[in-house]
Amino acid sequence: MSNVKDKIYIPLIKMEIMFFFYFLALKSEEIIAENRKMEDAIKENKRKCTMITDAINNLEVEYVASKIYFPMRRYPALKQIIKRTIHDQLIRES
Repeated sequence: MSNVKDKIYIPLIKMEIMFFFYFLALKSEEIIAENRKMEDAIKENKRKCTMITDAINNLEVEYVASKIYFPMRRYPALKQIIKRTIHDQLIRES
């Protein structure tokens, strides 16, 4: 009687172990895919931060450069610089 039980239970145990490793591997693949998505998101956010930082630095450089003009001429130039930066589509998407 014991021999018959072993013939039935051993294959079931082997199947359970196989399914366990299959689901374990599936979860690992999902984790790897999620990790890649997060790495891509981090790269994209770093790129956007760099663009915004560059825009701010550019504003500072243009502001300092505009100081050579009198205030009446400097004001419209600064206004244009700020408008151009605010309406820049790449910065708005960031």
